[in-house]
Amino acid sequence: MKYGMKGVPSFYIDGDIIVGFDQNALLKHIDFKIFTCKKCDTKMRIPKDKGTILLTCSGCQTKYKVRT
Repeated sequence: MKYGMKGVPSFYIDGDIIVGFDQNALLKHIDFKIFTCKKCDTKMRIPKDKGTILLTCSGCQTKYKVRT
């Protein structure tokens, strides 16, 4: 109501308003993906489109080289 959106669902992300479920528009605003540790199943957010990064699991300290 604050932004005058009429429709469900409605999203306000980084100054943009998305009314209705528009998967492509939503994916443009998501700048991370979820990585699950193979050893302890801890889920971690990692950035998208940053090349290969070194990642240490926050749950078990296992190290991964991950292509984003």
